[in-house]
Amino acid sequence: ASMTCMWVTFASWYHFYTLATSFAMSDAYNIIANTNAKARLFETDPQEEINFLNLINHMHQMAETITVYSTFAGISLVLMVFRILKSLDFQERLGLVTRTIAEAGSDLAHFCLLFGFVFIGYALVGQILFGHQFEGFSDFENSALTLAIFLVSFDTTQFYASMYHATDSFSFHIYLWSYMAIAFFVLINVLLAILVDSYASVKAATEGSQGIDSDIPAVALQVLRQTVDGKYVSDRKLKKALGEELAGLETHQAVKEKVLANMLRRHAVLLPGGVEIDHAGMARVTRKAIHETHFGVSEAALTASDTATEEDRDRILFQSGAAHSDAVLDLLHRYGEDLSTKQGQKNSEVLKLLKLEDNRRGMQMQLVQAKMRTDLLRVTKIVEHVIAAVDPGVEVPPAAYLFAVPDDEPRYHLQVKLQKAVGLPRMDILGKCDPYCILYVNGVHAFAQHSTTKMRTHNPEWHEEFKWLVCQSTTLLTVTLWDKDTITRDDMIGSALIDLEQCTLGQELEVSIQIQNSAIAHKLRKCLVTLTVRLSVHDEASRHSKMLEGKRTASKASIAQMKWNPGLPVEPLMLKSKPIDSQIDVETKPMNGQIDVKSKPMNGPIDVALPPSPEVNRNAASGAVHTLP
Repeated sequence: ASMTCMWVTFASWYHFYTLATSFAMSDAYNIIANTNAKARLFETDPQEEINFLNLINHMHQMAETITVYSTFAGISLVLMVFRILKSLDFQERLGLVTRTIAEAGSDLAHFCLLFGFVFIGYALVGQILFGHQFEGFSDFENSALTLAIFLVSFDTTQFYASMYHATDSFSFHIYLWSYMAIAFFVLINVLLAILVDSYASVKAATEGSQGIDSDIPAVALQVLRQTVDGKYVSDRKLKKALGEELAGLETHQAVKEKVLANMLRRHAVLLPGGVEIDHAGMARVTRKAIHETHFGVSEAALTASDTATEEDRDRILFQSGAAHSDAVLDLLHRYGEDLSTKQGQKNSEVLKLLKLEDNRRGMQMQLVQAKMRTDLLRVTKIVEHVIAAVDPGVEVPPAAYLFAVPDDEPRYHLQVKLQKAVGLPRMDILGKCDPYCILYVNGVHAFAQHSTTKMRTHNPEWHEEFKWLVCQSTTLLTVTLWDKDTITRDDMIGSALIDLEQCTLGQELEVSIQIQNSAIAHKLRKCLVTLTVRLSVHDEASRHSKMLEGKRTASKASIAQMKWNPGLPVEPLMLKSKPIDSQIDVETKPMNGQIDVKSKPMNGPIDVALPPSPEVNRNAASGAVHTLP
């Protein structure tokens, strides 16, 4: 900016010099053609009039040029002062001004913003209140200038009377004294405090530094040594040499990338079966052959030889090592491959295999969970049948006998309406998606049902209905989406699970669930399938449920009658059921060579051990009853 202003100043000065040297003015310009004419008194001489107008235009150009010259000359001088202050920053004490301003830069920016709000606000209010009568507030520019003068020269004789009569006394005094209180007594003092605080911190940092009185002799001595001693390297030359050396060096990022590239670039010979022979492996393989080829003697024989001197051994070993290293590098160069180029392909293949394995394990986990759920329900039914057989009078909670019928007895009608899917990805390189659905319950593929295939669409709509006759153990509905391929095998888009326990009997449940597939998860973020599920009670199952919900009035029955052979060792009998808050009583008595075990409501598992015959007889004779918690 400083150099630009200086060039503009020089150009304007040269232009003014050209205009001044070419300036010529006549003694008189006889514009009136005839001063003694009786008619047409103001008839002019065209040539004289043109000459006079050219004179006026020439003088206007000189005036404008001198104005531009004066403006840019002043700006250049101010910028020169700033540059001098900046250049003095090399000396710690001479650079106090610039360092103080730099230290207070952030605070000064916030102060200027706050002061600008206050100053502009008062300038606008002053123009509204006093602009119609007082020239100092006639427009915004004059208002800002007048308020700035108030801060440096508060001369009441210049403005007081005019402003006092321009508006009412109350408004005048509120405006004037509030401005002086805020702008002068608060903001100006805040500015001084910011500068003083920054100056104090800069001054403390430069404490103990040398002044200009100490630096001038040192600079003079350095100049003298540089002039007299030709071998003396000045600080300027050293800085220039270091800069050139630094410019020739690679950047830190470039060196880092090169080191990483060299670390990743590894040559090896690839053999069938995935065997890699790198530099160290090739050295072990070829060491013996290379040594015998070059020197006609093996390394072991040379070491064990008594005729070879120590110097011969060292020389031959050194030469063999150099030849061996060159030979290994040559073999790797001829037959080796750069593993870094194959690393990306290998990583992508491994990642693809991991995603496929994860998807396979996910589907296996779904099947295992469905099977575990089925087994758990079957065990629950058996236990509840046991409880009902032991004591029919026990009130079993509804959750306990909800699945009290065998698995093979249908109880519900399951109706699924496949509505649509949105956001399906493109599974092939060419063409769109050709989706179709496969639906099955409880992970059993034998009862799967297929939808029609919708060709060339990413948002298919089926509106197809599927029905199953299901049991109480049917709790999961699996939906899989596939892409139909004519030549290759169909591609799996993804799958989704719907928990049938969320359904209310007799009511439709509409769900929109996201399709999952870890192998292409990034493509399935907006993939949704919409279905309507309805679960209704089968007629025969409904009657059976009502019968189970009635009062159980069957007589007591023994849970187990076991034949006991006194010659056999003691064997335990384990009874397990869902825990209920009670205990179990075990009573033993002889029944023609049998043992009868009767149970009341149980709390957890029990073990009933069959004792030897004499003990059983004694217990039976005494009528002992064993109570187990």
